[in-house]
Amino acid sequence: MKKSKRFTYQGINNLSYIISVLFIIQLLLRNIRKYGLLLLIPLENLSLFELFISSAVHLLNVLKCLLVYLLARNKKSSFFILLFIESSIGLLIFKNISHLYFSFINVSLSLYLFTKVISFIVEINYKEKNIKNYFLFLLFPTMIYKKRFERKKYINYKNIYKKLIVLVFCSLMLNFIADQLAIPTLERLINNLKLHLFMEYFLILSIVTIIMFMLLFVIVFNSLLPIIAELTWYKNRNYYSDWWNKNTVTEFWASWNKEMHFWFKSYIYKPMLVKGYSKRFACFMCFFVSGILHEYAISISSKYLQFYTFLGFMSQLVLMETTDRISLYFPKVGNYLFWMMFCVIGQPICIWLIYKSNYNKMTGNIELLNYLKNKK
Repeated sequence: MKKSKRFTYQGINNLSYIISVLFIIQLLLRNIRKYGLLLLIPLENLSLFELFISSAVHLLNVLKCLLVYLLARNKKSSFFILLFIESSIGLLIFKNISHLYFSFINVSLSLYLFTKVISFIVEINYKEKNIKNYFLFLLFPTMIYKKRFERKKYINYKNIYKKLIVLVFCSLMLNFIADQLAIPTLERLINNLKLHLFMEYFLILSIVTIIMFMLLFVIVFNSLLPIIAELTWYKNRNYYSDWWNKNTVTEFWASWNKEMHFWFKSYIYKPMLVKGYSKRFACFMCFFVSGILHEYAISISSKYLQFYTFLGFMSQLVLMETTDRISLYFPKVGNYLFWMMFCVIGQPICIWLIYKSNYNKMTGNIELLNYLKNKK
């Protein structure tokens, strides 16, 4: 007796992809018809003074890395000097760089180096320090200092060109989506108090947020970091795993940014367990510190302290507990719940609250904002 042939649903999946693309195109066309083409040149309204301040920030970053290396014998002094210079950098950006995007780029780079240097302070033995290894560590796309790093024997220039094309394309797309869809939608959300209009624009914002989230993921983890790794002959490319298939928020945070996950696990989570603290409290402290760092970056960039980012990170503890429990009984529901709570609801709410708090203060797209306000 012949066995019945099992059906596959690849064609249905392909249809869902086509429908998604068509819907996004329709959304863009409707937006362009309503507002016109809103695309601005990235960073076009930067002043020479802001570029000068950015150069000063980079010099301070070099200084903090150098001083920490020279003072490696005294870990406490190294840490306090690092903290002082990092605070000075934050104040310099806060007071002098008004452009939102440019400010965020500068503060993010500074914080990235801050976390790398902390790893060096913790891991290094004064007698074993090596300036060449330290310099390479600062260049490598990794956050954990090691005495020895695995290196490739050659540079794959073809791979670099491919990644560079993807990087440029996705960066332009991210800027286009932000100008054409995100900002007009946020503008309408703030100025429409009617419930049905608010819900309509919030759903649009959810779709836009997911698109921008995925573009940012491709830019950072699929393009920028691999390019840096290729140029520096760095072998390890384990930046993430299949976070999109995860059923819980806990699994997501362990696989979305693996370098950051290992950093928190190595320097906060495990040391607290060794000191006798519970796993729950150690996890709480990881998100507490992460929330402070992200809040710092957003507040310095937007020039406004609002705690929404910090509260968003602390709420992850509740989401982790919720999705962990649900996935025990309904494993297949977990992934849907993760996407709904994290991307469809959580991120749009956080972005809307931050934008609302900083309304009329953001200078990164001032011409675009003025144009939209005149169209009310």
